[in-house]
Amino acid sequence: MKALLLYSKASGRRDFSRYLSYVHKELDSVFETIDIVCPESQKEAFEIEKNAHEKYQVLIVVGGDGTFNNAINAVMQNEERPIIGYINNGTMGDAGRSFGVTKNIKSGIKVIKRQNIKPCDLGKITIDNESKYFSYMTAVGAFSDISYKTKNHKKSLGKLSYYFEAIRQVFKKRVISYKIFEDFSETGFVMILNGPYVGGFKVDKNNSMDDGLMELFASKGKAFNGLWSYVTKKNVYKLASDRIEIEVKGEDTTWCIDGEQFKSGNAVIETEKLAIRAFFKQ
Repeated sequence: MKALLLYSKASGRRDFSRYLSYVHKELDSVFETIDIVCPESQKEAFEIEKNAHEKYQVLIVVGGDGTFNNAINAVMQNEERPIIGYINNGTMGDAGRSFGVTKNIKSGIKVIKRQNIKPCDLGKITIDNESKYFSYMTAVGAFSDISYKTKNHKKSLGKLSYYFEAIRQVFKKRVISYKIFEDFSETGFVMILNGPYVGGFKVDKNNSMDDGLMELFASKGKAFNGLWSYVTKKNVYKLASDRIEIEVKGEDTTWCIDGEQFKSGNAVIETEKLAIRAFFKQ
């Protein structure tokens, strides 16, 4: 198989270019060809990833959750899609954890070298006829905007920037109203998961990426904007479905997808069953 590896100088906790010789050496024996490209922007990366299937059978993405989200939205533009490999060089790496990839670069290399390829689901969120795909989560309300609110501090503080912002939001009351069926309910935030991890924590150990379902979580409690319900694992409304239509009202109804800012408003979330193939640890 021929493989294309994309990395960015602009993103990531460390300068990945320092690891290029090691990565090339490790993967050269695995693939017939391993080409390494450093796009100048996310837009350029999107175009390269969208057309990668024309020449390559494998696309390896280096970066954080946002970089990975950019890649899956690119490959989903075509029916023919390369196998996805992931090397985490981001802050939290929730997308990679679902595949068994930790924050260690060597971890991603080992998973790819095992050649354990599995199909997995993606989520698709649609607001006002505009759709985006996500790999592990979409959320609205308190805490959902932590990732893009801390962008200026990620390189210097790493995951601490997330925790500091989370603590700040715990004591700043935020309420949204959401409706799935007939009546509106109030909560601090709503999140819909395709994988088990969010914010570096395993929220739902039983959540699978290949069961065709999204898992919705909404706190019934209001303490600390609903976060206490997740800590105690009590008073949390859960719903598993392949399609969720949700109306939202509040001061800020902007949705986050894989840590990236999307749009505000009512949303339809659907499962794209076994949409991509990826390298898994197990």
